Amino acid sequence: MTVARSLVLLSAAVLLSPFAGASPVTDSITFTASGTANPNYTYTISGSASGSYTLTFDPTLTYTNATAGLTVNSFSGPFAAPTNIGFSYKPFSDQLEIGGTLDGVGMSPFGTNDYRVAFNNLSTDPTFTVFQATGTSDQLLTTTDGTVSITQQPVAATPEPSSLVLLGTGLLGALGAVRRRLA
Repeated sequence: MTVARSLVLLSAAVLLSPFAGASPVTDSITFTASGTANPNYTYTISGSASGSYTLTFDPTLTYTNATAGLTVNSFSGPFAAPTNIGFSYKPFSDQLEIGGTLDGVGMSPFGTNDYRVAFNNLSTDPTFTVFQATGTSDQLLTTTDGTVSITQQPVAATPEPSSLVLLGTGLLGALGAVRRRLA
């Protein structure tokens, strides 16, 4: 009976193993931002921006200039949006940045038609941090005046096929041991 019991316990451990780690989440992110030109700097402009994104990621991992899992639902800003949008996430500071990937998500240098938007406390109490946008000339919109709304939903973990095969093999072994014992 100990062999059958061991096989059943092993099968249960294999079945539960894909769910043991952190599960990915899907965030629906909406932001608005507006700012006025700084009279001390001739290159700053006034403007506003808004956007909506859907992001699926594992909040225990660090991401840098990642594009997989990010969908831009909408974006409106003072300049045209760049064609390549990505995100960076730091779990230790719970900070998310979304923006153009030309010089990296956290950068928006002059003349690049790029933007970035950052949020802090993503998993607890999300706060808007900053929005920066640059045009194709030396113009810059930077503001910390904004709002963010984030809805987070866990993604159901799907066991991998090899785990299911191992589980099935264990169950067949357990049934064989029970059958042999009864015969």
